[in-house]
Amino acid sequence: MPAAGGTPVQLTTTGGAHPIASIDGKTLYYRSDRDAKEIRGIPVDGGRPVTVAGPTHGWPFSFAVTAEGLFYPAPPHSGKQRFVRFVNFKSGENNPGRGNPAVPFGDECLSGWPLPAV
Repeated sequence: MPAAGGTPVQLTTTGGAHPIASIDGKTLYYRSDRDAKEIRGIPVDGGRPVTVAGPTHGWPFSFAVTAEGLFYPAPPHSGKQRFVRFVNFKSGENNPGRGNPAVPFGDECLSGWPLPAV
């Protein structure tokens, strides 16, 4: 539904979960479970979705959007560690999250981590 209210508008046709709006409110980011568990972005006023990051881990899953890019959980996954990556919106670079490349699995939830400065 538009932020100002009104009639809901369907943005995706292939499904998705965990929607998060961009800082400026112009893009909706979400997880696509159909295509290798990618994070996609789509303009809130309609358009085609684009892959922003991936592959991602299936569980536990969360991601964080900043003005510069987004943090997300990524492979490899040993059962004891998961890795946090950062994709930069301007450059498209996809690197381990600064200061937090791996954390113990199961002890903390991704959404509860303090995010490092970018």
